[in-house]
Amino acid sequence: MTRTVSQSLRWLREEFHSDRFAPTLQNRFRIDAELGRSGMGTVYRATDTLTGELVAVKALNSEVVARVPDLVERFVREGEALRQLNHPNIVRMIAAVQEQTQYNLIAECVSGGTATPLLIV
Repeated sequence: MTRTVSQSLRWLREEFHSDRFAPTLQNRFRIDAELGRSGMGTVYRATDTLTGELVAVKALNSEVVARVPDLVERFVREGEALRQLNHPNIVRMIAAVQEQTQYNLIAECVSGGTATPLLIV
């Protein structure tokens, strides 16, 4: 059975009752906590074990990927677009990581909460 990052994180916490056994992506990004969830995926706070920096991991929901095949292509384009941008008001893209059927974008982690109150509807 293939597990998503979210399922693996829950399993590890239930199995070991601890955050010290957090999963990693590519032996580099240690998943620390879930920051948010939507229908398309989940965002996690993680630590880049090479640099010590906090990063955000945007993980696509594998069930949605199975139903919407072009979603991966759009996700990859989003990562490429972010990688080409360099501006202080735009989140810096660090890496795109695929492990089996799980697709992830790794970006700088920006603190300060949600942007929802700042949006004008």
